[in-house]
Amino acid sequence: RSQHPGLIAVSNRNFYDNQLLLPPSTLRTSFSDGLGVSMIKSPANGYERGGANGGRNILEAEQIAKEVIRFAKENPKKTLGVAAFSVKQRDAIRDMVDDQRRKHPELEEFFSHTRQDHFFIKNLESIQGDERDVIFISTVYGPDKAGVVHQRFGPVNGKSGERRLNVLFTRAKH
Repeated sequence: RSQHPGLIAVSNRNFYDNQLLLPPSTLRTSFSDGLGVSMIKSPANGYERGGANGGRNILEAEQIAKEVIRFAKENPKKTLGVAAFSVKQRDAIRDMVDDQRRKHPELEEFFSHTRQDHFFIKNLESIQGDERDVIFISTVYGPDKAGVVHQRFGPVNGKSGERRLNVLFTRAKH
């Protein structure tokens, strides 16, 4: 499914002991071509622990929503999905994307549910079986407002957490 070896390289190295044979990409690409894996770091500490808002990162959700809109403008023919490590983060991203969509009604065709392989926002446990041209991943976890990173990463720390990551990392075609 993946059209760039970098999309399966992490899983091959960490989960399959480099035993997967990967065909070389037929595409001459660099990350600037929009293929492979890239990271956008959140500009500020925003992870919220505990309480009613715990388990989400509003700053990351806002950033992802803006990137979704940018992607829709620049790549109207490609398909996109967003995966979040937690249900609360999925919901925060959904709210932020909805806010952005109201500001950009010209993009509604991109988000239409009648479109084949339509846009989605899902949490880690519900993404298996889905694939899109591009997948944005919200890790949600990171430094809190005090700059402290707590070593708790939700279901990824649990039993078979590595399998959840493997499913997540192999959802993208490009």
